[in-house]
Parts: sequence; C-alpha cells; structure tokens
Amino acid sequence: MSAPPGSAGAGGHDRRGRRVLVRAAGYGRRVAASVLALGSTRYSGGVDPVDPEDRTIPGPGQDVTTQTITGWARARPGQLVSVVVLVDDEPAALGLPRLADLRSRRGVTPWQAEVPLPVDGSVRVRAIAVLADGLNQPLDREIQVEPAAVSPPPAAEEFDLMGDLDEPTDGSVVPGPLVTVRGWSVLDPVAYIEVTVDGEASFARQMALPRPDVALHLASPHAGFCGFEHVVDLTDRSSGAHVHITVEGVDADGSHQLIGTSTVTVGPAEDRPADPVDDGYLAVLRARTDAVTNRHRPATDGIRLLVVTHDLGLGGGQLYLQELLLRLLDQPDLRALVVSPTDGPLRPELEARGVEVHLAGHPPTEPAANESYLRGLAYLAAEFATTAVLANTTGAAGGVTLAERLGVPALWAIHESYAPEHFLLAAHGPGGAHPAAAERLDGALSSAAAVIFEADGTRELYCSHGDARRFVTIDYGIAVGTVDEFQATDDRDARRRALGWGPDDVVLLCVGTLEPRKAQASLLRAFARVAPDHPEAVLVLVGDRGDPYGDEVRAYAGRLGLDDRVRVEPVTPDCYAWYAAADAFVLNSDVESLPRSALEAMAFGLPAIVADVFGLGELVDDGVTGFHVTPRDLASLEGGLRRLLRLDGPERRAMGARAAAHIGAEHDSHGYATAYRRLLDGLAADPTAFPGAILD
Repeated sequence: MSAPPGSAGAGGHDRRGRRVLVRAAGYGRRVAASVLALGSTRYSGGVDPVDPEDRTIPGPGQDVTTQTITGWARARPGQLVSVVVLVDDEPAALGLPRLADLRSRRGVTPWQAEVPLPVDGSVRVRAIAVLADGLNQPLDREIQVEPAAVSPPPAAEEFDLMGDLDEPTDGSVVPGPLVTVRGWSVLDPVAYIEVTVDGEASFARQMALPRPDVALHLASPHAGFCGFEHVVDLTDRSSGAHVHITVEGVDADGSHQLIGTSTVTVGPAEDRPADPVDDGYLAVLRARTDAVTNRHRPATDGIRLLVVTHDLGLGGGQLYLQELLLRLLDQPDLRALVVSPTDGPLRPELEARGVEVHLAGHPPTEPAANESYLRGLAYLAAEFATTAVLANTTGAAGGVTLAERLGVPALWAIHESYAPEHFLLAAHGPGGAHPAAAERLDGALSSAAAVIFEADGTRELYCSHGDARRFVTIDYGIAVGTVDEFQATDDRDARRRALGWGPDDVVLLCVGTLEPRKAQASLLRAFARVAPDHPEAVLVLVGDRGDPYGDEVRAYAGRLGLDDRVRVEPVTPDCYAWYAAADAFVLNSDVESLPRSALEAMAFGLPAIVADVFGLGELVDDGVTGFHVTPRDLASLEGGLRRLLRLDGPERRAMGARAAAHIGAEHDSHGYATAYRRLLDGLAADPTAFPGAILD
C-alpha cells in the first residue's frame, strides 16, 4: 500500500543526544492477568539489583518514574519467550530476552524490561518467566527497590519531541527476513504513520502499544497509547545489504512530519540461534511415534473426526469450530474428539453433545519436544479409530502433520490473514519459534488434503505455499434462524431504555477482543474527532478480557473526555443483546479473515463500517450494506463514521436490511457445514481428489 506523496519535514533528530524518554517495551502492559494464578513451583533465575540513580527523571507533578530492570533465567536460547515483571505483585511490564548476550552466558538467558516505579516508597520487584512451551514459571530471586532522590524536572524544551523511532536503531544489524519497526508518536492531527523502506511506503499499526514511559513526560491525552509498530519484509534483500527506513506522520491533507530514520544492515536470515538438534534422539522419538501410528486402524462404520484446535475460548475461530461441529454432529454416523491446548467455556457445550475433549498443552516448536507432542496425539487418534483430522487455525498445523503420519485426510481451516512466515512472528514473537517450525508449517501446507479459507483474500496469501488446487474458500456462516428467533421476541425499545439510551441516540457497536490488531484505540481517537459534531452518537466496545491492554483502552477513553459517550464491556458468550440494541457496527481491524461478529451484526440488520481487509472488504458492499475505510488510517476511519452518522434513521435501517438479506442468503451455517460434510465424504472415497472438484 502506498501513501500520498509529500516532503519530509524537519524532525527532532538533532536532539537525539538530549532525549530524556527511556526506550521502553511499551507493550509490556499487555500481560494477561492469568499470570498471577500460578502454582508454587519456582524456576531458576531472578532480578538483578538496581541503582536508583539510573531511573529517568520524573516530569513535573509525576509520582511514577521508569527504571531499566534486568535479570536472568536458566534457559536455552529461544526457550525464554518473555518475562512478566511484577511490582508489589501487580503486572507492570513485559521483559524480553537480550539475544546479543546469549553466547557469553551459556545456559542462561538475560532479559531486560523498562518498568514504571513509584518515585516515593519501597517496592518489591519479582518476575515470571514465560517459556516457549507455554509454561509460566516464577523466578527465584526478587529484589526490593528503595526510593530515589527526586531531581528537579528538566527544562521544558527537553520534552519537545513529538515522536521517535525506537527500533531498529541506526547502524544496527537486523536479522532478516522480517524486521519489526517500533516507536511512538503523539502528532495530532495525524491520518497515518508511514514507514518507507528504500522508497517503498506502507502504513504502520498506530496506537498499538501502551507507552507509560512517554505519558510520564508528555501531557498529551494520546501519550499513554502512542506506540506504533510495523513488520518490514526484507526477503528480497541479501545478507549484508544496507536498508534505509524512514518513519513519518502524515495528515489528511498530505503534509508529512518526520518521526525517525534508521539505516541498518541485513544480517543472517535466522533471528535467533537454533537450538542444537540431536538427530539420533530425534530419530528415536520419530520411531516411537511411528510405532503408534502403524497400529492405527480407521473405523469402518462412519466418520471419526479428530479435531485439533488452538483454544476453547470465545474468539471467532473457536466459535467457527463450535458452530461447525454442532451442525456436523446432527448426523448420526459422525463422532468427534477435540484436542485443545487449554480449557475454555466452549468445552461444556461440546461435551453435552457427546464430544470427548482432551487438553494436550501448547504444541512446542523445538523438534524433539514437538515429536513427543505428536506421539501423544497419535495415541488419542489410534484409540479413537480416526478416519479424518480437522485442524482449526494455523496454530493447529500439528494436526495436519499427524494426519499424514496416520495416512488419513486432513482438512485444515485457516482463519488468520497472515502469510505463514508472518504468522510465526505474530504467534511467537521475534526468536520465539524454532526455525524448524517454519519447515513443519510448509510441510503441513503441502500435505493437507484440503486447506479451507473464509475469504479469497486470505487464500491468495497461501497459494504459493502449496498446491493451490487443494486450497478452497468456503463461506463462513452463522445460525441465521436463531437471530430471527431472538429478534421476533425482543423488545428493542425497552432494552435501549434499560441501557440508558433514547430513541434519538445512535449506538455504534464494536464487538471483538480488545487487542492491537482490532484497533479499538484508533476507533476511540476517530470517535473523539466526530463526537462534538454528533452529540447523538454513542460508542460501545464489547470484548474486554480484564487485561492491562483493556485497562489502557478504558483509561484512554477517559483521557479523551468520552466517559459519558463510550462504554467498554467485557467479553461475553452472547452478544445478541448488544446487536439488538445497536444502530450500526464498526470493525477497524487491520488483520481479519471473516469475523463472526460482522456476520452476526449484519444479520441483526446493522450497517457495517469495516476496514477494507481480506474477508471484511469482500463481505461489505461499500455504500450498499455499509462503508469501507482504509486500515490504519485515522482520517479514513473518521470519514467512515461521518458518512454513517449523516444518514437518517430510515436510511440506516434500509442499509441494515440489505445487510441482513445478504447474510441470510450467503452466510447461513448450514451451507458451510454441508460443504465440510461433502469434503469428508469425498476424501474418504478418494483421498487424492481435489476439494474444488468435490464441491462443484
């Protein structure tokens, strides 16, 4: 995607030596509250003593400062994914491994975090290691941090930066092929953050990362949520090539303001040292798995579907699977066994329908551990007499590998609109996945009997990674009949009155877990621009998981002065009440395939404002059933909100009626369940058949 042309303005980079803001991993606030619910097991490692004089100088009136906290964990390279730093038992920051130090401390991984600390008072600082196998382990040694002497605040001119590029640093060597660009910007007004790599421009994900360190020094309401990030693909650059990166803030009128520049050298392709693999031991483990798969005998009296999924929570991919299985289980000759890493609220309903659910932990990326994980799945598959495997989401690729070893067909439902190499970065972070994981992912894409997508745009991302004849799009659907039944008995006016809304209020609804890719912070900022001109508008965000990221979204709404116009509601298994009370739906995600929330909202007759990405752009007919906006572009999002709010009530309802008619005709769940059953039957008859031929 290219941005409007413009000239780079003079930035504040001659003041780089006077910068007072500490570079912080601002996304350290994105820590699941579940890390506090740990057992008593301890793990070798700890927090290093600190020098109070190393803290950043607090701004005027501030009672919090930032200090670099370091420590170590006894872990092999790549085993330590991150470290949660807790201050007086509350999650305060996310620390990351210092990869450059690995070779000098064999068997020990050092880590570092930028931690907000109170200026006054003594605090307890401890840490929890987050390991590649999914375990959270408290580190042994903790420290007590004493208050530091408060220095006078620096002169006002020391705080005049409006943004900066944190990484990659100028002159550094960056591991290819994917490089993450991060920084912060409080430029206002701004439409988008443009990242230009050797003349090729694209948009960064702005307002993606909380930045408490910037908020310490700047009074801007955006300061606490001003971190941006972007992944740059340097696949076509050879090792040793020099790459020039420029980051600019661009306003709606096309004026550019320089945020930062960096010239880097492309290093080796692997972004972390590969753990040594004992090929002999790996062969032994593989032989053990083969001994189990060789004893496997598929059932002959019907379909035995082994389902390997990523989660049993309330996300879109999970509900996709639940809806599909409940439809398939209406057929008496089909049984299902579900394997998930962890438990979740969908398990009881599946078990009530006779589905056996096993919890197997997160699949490890290290080869030997992964082979052992596969052996556990093989025992379940053999006992179940599996006839086919359904892998749900990209992260369930192990199910496809297992199917190949069992000699049964695999259907793989991919929801994530990430290219495979980008998926590993998104799922595991830089250096989090063993290099062998990419090879296994490619192998699974080549061996699956059918790779199923919800949107053509997502399918096109993957076509170069396997036999495109085995890649097929099946329209995702919901139970439209249940929506009709709900609306037939619902008293919408009474529901709105109970929520405090009158007949003239226009309720904009966003349903989706609060997270950076769904861009709720950007939606808040765009809504703040529109709200003064539309006092009738109300915004509801449904999807708060009770984590620090959601807390920051709530706080940001307050800083924008929107407390009386914005509601932030928790994740719920039943969103029908919210759809029924709303007037329009908004989803500003920059990565989506075909989210269930958009289907449900449109089925309820809500016109939809959606970012034009992958399946969202395919679902909504711009100007007919809703409006398209450009992803990662605040000005475009603001424009979409204004287009919707300029419609009167009859115009909105007419647009919503067209949306509901489209969902009823094209996206009922009966259709996609029928397509899956045809694939299962067709592949049972001929495992070499192409999915498209079966479905024609």
